[in-house]
Amino acid sequence: MLCTMTSAYMEQIVSRREYLNAAINKKQVCICVPTENRPGMIADVLSCAKTYYPQFDLDVVYFDSSSDDRTKNEIKKIRDEGYDCFYYKEFPKGLCIDRKLALIFEKEESIRDYRYVWLINDSISITKEGLEEVFRSLENDPDMVRLPVAGEGDREDHKTHDINDWFHNCSKGMAHMASTVMNTRLLNGDIDWEHLYEKYVVNDDIYGEDHGFFYTVGFYLEVIAAPNIRDRFSGILIGNRVKWRRDSILKNGESYWNDIVFETWARSYPETILKIPDCYTDKENVARISDNILFGRFEYRSLIGYRIRGIFSKDVCEKYKKFWPLVTTLSYEELQKIADEPVGKLKEEYGEEYGRISNWKENLSRMEKSAQDRKIIVYGAGLYGEYVVSKLLSDGYEKQLAGVAVSDASKNVDRILDVPVRSIDCYDDNKNDALVIISTLPDTAQKIRSTLEEKGYSNIVLLF
Repeated sequence: MLCTMTSAYMEQIVSRREYLNAAINKKQVCICVPTENRPGMIADVLSCAKTYYPQFDLDVVYFDSSSDDRTKNEIKKIRDEGYDCFYYKEFPKGLCIDRKLALIFEKEESIRDYRYVWLINDSISITKEGLEEVFRSLENDPDMVRLPVAGEGDREDHKTHDINDWFHNCSKGMAHMASTVMNTRLLNGDIDWEHLYEKYVVNDDIYGEDHGFFYTVGFYLEVIAAPNIRDRFSGILIGNRVKWRRDSILKNGESYWNDIVFETWARSYPETILKIPDCYTDKENVARISDNILFGRFEYRSLIGYRIRGIFSKDVCEKYKKFWPLVTTLSYEELQKIADEPVGKLKEEYGEEYGRISNWKENLSRMEKSAQDRKIIVYGAGLYGEYVVSKLLSDGYEKQLAGVAVSDASKNVDRILDVPVRSIDCYDDNKNDALVIISTLPDTAQKIRSTLEEKGYSNIVLLF
């Protein structure tokens, strides 16, 4: 068994085929789920996953750091039903998510008994089609497999042996939990675990201003940059062909609107990219093209909302001065102007509710009532687009749902929950009557609304 081999012996295995033969008795994949058990989430995810996860050569381990036994009881219940690929392990309480991930990689020797380790969170199940795509990719024995974020890339797989190519084309999506599957051979090198923790997490206090939020991004890029890996690296970005993840409908949908948005995205993400080894080039531009930044987190309307909420101020503007060029298209003078505006004046101009934390379910429920007998077009095939489609179907709007619209259908999946995804041009016959629900975050939504208005669409609402 490979798990009994020493690191020295592993270094003697020079070819991928020899490694694959040595690993033949290992299970393919260990899915690790660090969880704090949000109410109902585990049961909802398992109700879906248990129907097809056992068909694949994988195990799913719930690393539970919650303060009660709900997760433990859910896993016991599903194992009692005969689903024995699901496991439970108690984990230290009170640690931030990045510390948990660091501990899993460093301390959990059991994951080395698998060929691949895959970190996901407790709100996600991987679709059967997604698992099929991943296992197909594993036949090539890559070091890493990455799944596409919504609207990303071509239908064909992007394969590379160059770590800089991987950095430029694949790193931006690695901030998402569940996006990256890693070969456990990358854990067999001489890794300075304490150094990586101090470099990318800094401390366990999630509210500390120097706390890091992207340990996995830094870790993945560090291990493939190791001298014994970089010259033989193999990575696959799976083509954007299928909807590979199902997010629990119980997910609150408000993680974007949190009070540490500046610490997380204006400082920690670009800082993580700038910290990675110097063998990676053009770091600043890679930080700028992160999908998490492009969603409009720090553009004009979002910042107005933050200002009304009281979390964007002159002090915040000054504190993150170094990072603004990497996360926003606004000049520092424009940022200062927004930060200097009296909140009362902004509330008068934009409305008291402009800075309120949006609850997508409440917003959608109001939109449903206004739909009457109109056809409904959901614009956006990303996370919130899927949320909206799922809720519309469960609320009985199947016959009214015309489909999902995107700007470029060639870069999106064909269907979401069996609802077709097409270019917005395909819906032009409905432009005068249909209700269009733009299911993206604020600044992106404003740009889409302007485009739709120019095309003659007249009934447009924004989810946020």
